[in-house]
Amino acid sequence: LQNPQLPPEVLAVERILKEEGGATGGWDERDHERFLRYRTQYKGQRHIYIQRTADDLPHLDVAEIERHEVWYERYQALLQQKRDAIRSWRASKGSKKVLTEEELDATIPLAPPTQRPRSAPSNSKARLEEKERLRKWKELKEAEKLEAEQKEKEEQRLKTQREKERLRREKAETEARIRNYKESKRMEAQAQAIHKEYEKEAAKPRVTEDQLDRIRKRNDQHTRDQILAIRRKHEERLELEQGPKPKAPGASPDVPRDPSRLTAPTAASVARRDSALKAAAEEEDRGYYAIMRPTKVIPQFAKALPSWRSGL
Repeated sequence: LQNPQLPPEVLAVERILKEEGGATGGWDERDHERFLRYRTQYKGQRHIYIQRTADDLPHLDVAEIERHEVWYERYQALLQQKRDAIRSWRASKGSKKVLTEEELDATIPLAPPTQRPRSAPSNSKARLEEKERLRKWKELKEAEKLEAEQKEKEEQRLKTQREKERLRREKAETEARIRNYKESKRMEAQAQAIHKEYEKEAAKPRVTEDQLDRIRKRNDQHTRDQILAIRRKHEERLELEQGPKPKAPGASPDVPRDPSRLTAPTAASVARRDSALKAAAEEEDRGYYAIMRPTKVIPQFAKALPSWRSGL
């Protein structure tokens, strides 16, 4: 960032991005990737992809996602400013080669390694001290390497644990959303059934006062009939238990009667019917000429006059 060859606009953009959390705005990389996926899928429909992101990331509310959307738009504008600044800066420099920080570091000559001046052979004590220093240096390097490996393993373990916790939390939240959805559907179906039952009851015809009065009279008559039937059964049971009552003198005896004899034909009516059928049969046997030439002479009676008109 301290390269004097870069334009000040680029340095300002890099400094702002460093202060605001880099290319993800301080978000987790996976969360930012999901946000970008929904943003690309529902391009131009801001309220839809913000809501979809909120549903997919339950630990973030809608307000945080909207703030991230504002930051991402500002981030895109800063990147465009950076590109424009680099393009104009290169145009002003022409064909002059632009050195990056890595190229500048590569161009700096490295100092030659320090060499121990050749001297006269040292004594055994100096060699022992040199070996002891070398052993301690190796032990220190081994300890630093072991500590770095342990630190890396601990970071990997914590990262794996955080990932498992995040997946467990997402699974629990998904199951909770599914349960809530099923419960809402069940309550909605129950409410619809109650509403249909209410509409069905409301559609039934209302009973008028006249109908209610007739129903009351019918119920009263039915009640009286039941009371009379109970009384008759009680009286019949008493009659059976007490036996027949003695009849009064001169009363007609109780004789069983056949109701069908009242409508049965008498002997005279049967004789008249038979004679009529016989006469009809004889008329049919006489044929056509009997009709044209009747044998029976119908008498012509004189017209009767009342006595009070005889002298008129």
